[in-house]
Amino acid sequence: MGDSAVRLEDLFRKSGSDIGVKDIGLDDEPIGLGLEGERFDLKCPECGAGMQLRPSKHGLFYGCSTYPECKGTHGAHPDGSPLGIPANKATKLARIHTHRIFDRLWTGHGETPPRMERGEAYEWVRKAMKLSREEAHIGRFDIAKCERLQALVKKKYPGVQTVWDRLGTLGDDDDD
Repeated sequence: MGDSAVRLEDLFRKSGSDIGVKDIGLDDEPIGLGLEGERFDLKCPECGAGMQLRPSKHGLFYGCSTYPECKGTHGAHPDGSPLGIPANKATKLARIHTHRIFDRLWTGHGETPPRMERGEAYEWVRKAMKLSREEAHIGRFDIAKCERLQALVKKKYPGVQTVWDRLGTLGDDDDD
């Protein structure tokens, strides 16, 4: 793995001084880090236990309070607020894949220019899926919403694909 790879043990390593917050031990009660957006009501999507805000060398994250038995994690903004809604592994993968497709609308790819600005892309999602501004974030989507957005993007912009989409079509004619 390269230097930029994130390892699970790095997420749970004590390094609070690196990001300016007091570190807590893994066995400490969830007293909090004292950040404005910190939440104490998050439940681990893997096991249902509470989640605690923790610092790491990569920034803040919510980790399952039963670690190391459960290794559930969820990202956090610098103010301690969660990045979307905690999700299990399957939902996280669906969100990642959806972002890869959706982000092509406003980032472009290779020689393909962006089709719209980032704000316009999120506004399009909101209207196409009939969502409020708060709901129109992939980090809040379940698997069904992820699949729906992927289908909407591919229908409106048929050329939008990720490398995973292209790889999935390589073997389609082999079984005929």
